[in-house]
Amino acid sequence: MKNVYIGRTSKTGKGIAICMVIDSDIATGNAIIYNRETDQIETITLIEKHTLWHNIKRLAEDTEHEYEEKVKRALAQYTE
Repeated sequence: MKNVYIGRTSKTGKGIAICMVIDSDIATGNAIIYNRETDQIETITLIEKHTLWHNIKRLAEDTEHEYEEKVKRALAQYTE
């Protein structure tokens, strides 16, 4: 299975944060994501989504193994 990555405006205001899509609602366009910048599970609306440049998407895919444990921990906290 291949993960899907999107961008979100950075909390620092300097660029785009890389986010992994966990679940999405086709009807509204909203998605539940793991935000690498904040290390948290968040909900993002259709208007807030950004398409990542090809090279940034490739970077996200190449480094996803570094975030596996962080995603698991964030999901555990989110479901509590």
